[in-house]
Amino acid sequence: RRHFYGCRLGLEEGWMAEARTPEACAEADAAGTAPATAETGAALAEPGLDPRERGRLAHAVLEGIDFGLYGASMLTEVEDLLARFAGRPVRGDRDLEGVREELVSFLFGDWARQLRRAPRVERELPFRLTLPLAGGARLAVDGVIDLLFEPPGAGGRWCVLDYKSGRRPGARLALMEFQVGVYALAARRALAAAGWGTAGGA
Repeated sequence: RRHFYGCRLGLEEGWMAEARTPEACAEADAAGTAPATAETGAALAEPGLDPRERGRLAHAVLEGIDFGLYGASMLTEVEDLLARFAGRPVRGDRDLEGVREELVSFLFGDWARQLRRAPRVERELPFRLTLPLAGGARLAVDGVIDLLFEPPGAGGRWCVLDYKSGRRPGARLALMEFQVGVYALAARRALAAAGWGTAGGA
């Protein structure tokens, strides 16, 4: 399955931000699972593709897709891009058809609807941060934000969207939350540097 791990800056963290109480997260961490979400994407058979290749293909399509498309035009664009990056036709290939269905699940979902109406969207935004550690040490972090966008009617709040491929992270949830926290900090600094204000009123 493909999961799109989003963080509404200043408002939301985690998967789609519904029912994410500290108690639920603590129980999930203890069990090695993740709390259920309303948006899980299409239920698919276990992929034959290497997970890294599956993620690379999906990310490449999302990096190049036109979020303004919809309906048949969007379906055609997804299949064309996926075939181009995979180097073979999608139809008749169970693995690629699975990736296509995951992409379609996202591109016809709530996040994509917001992206189509967003007044400003930044893709593949590189950043470099230096984070203080205990004892005076510092950690240099380089990364790329997949999507930074201003949702329609958000009143100046922005959203970071990070693409994730594979199963729900379970024990890796804490690491992913750290990652999104880093992205949120990088986004706030990028927005301030661009003169667009800071996210979430911070």
